[in-house]
Amino acid sequence: IVTPMLLEKATDLPRLYILLVASVLQCAAMFGAVYWIILKGGGISWRQFGFLRPNVKQFGLAIILGVMLVPVMEGIERLAGITLGDTIVGWLAPEGFTWSGLFFGVLLIGIATPVAEEVLFRGVIYAWMRTRWRMTTALLLNGALFGVIHLQYPSPYLVLVGLLGIAFAFAYEKTGSLWVPSLMHAGHNSAVIIAVYWALD
Repeated sequence: IVTPMLLEKATDLPRLYILLVASVLQCAAMFGAVYWIILKGGGISWRQFGFLRPNVKQFGLAIILGVMLVPVMEGIERLAGITLGDTIVGWLAPEGFTWSGLFFGVLLIGIATPVAEEVLFRGVIYAWMRTRWRMTTALLLNGALFGVIHLQYPSPYLVLVGLLGIAFAFAYEKTGSLWVPSLMHAGHNSAVIIAVYWALD
């Protein structure tokens, strides 16, 4: 039961810890739901679900593409007049520069959360959409849904997040492996976190 005393204690915690705990819970919820409902319930393995091993070329290219999406997104933001600099820093480094913040930020928000999101949004939702609609429709709907769930961002930025979702879904569509969009997503998020902390150092 959440009491006023517990809420008061929670707000006394450094915001970084609250962010990291929230990331752990989010990942656990996504992985757990997919595992218990789809994999265990359906009697299939993670490999059958879509985690086909990418070849070395796909592995490296996925990470490079993910990192390259950062300046592309930055360029689109500038052209559209969207500025999220201080907002992003406030979310990713609420306590300023700390080595623990950088390490756990990359581990949880840079790697674990993207993989969990790809499991849910591409492995489950996009795959379901593809059984009902053509590729273009499924890509657009999946991207729109991915943008909408990032409501913590200002509304113009949701469109950009949606574009990222389309890029990840397209990578999954073309390769059939969830590792490819997962690595792209992880490369993108990790590069953003490292850039934020680099600027603070």
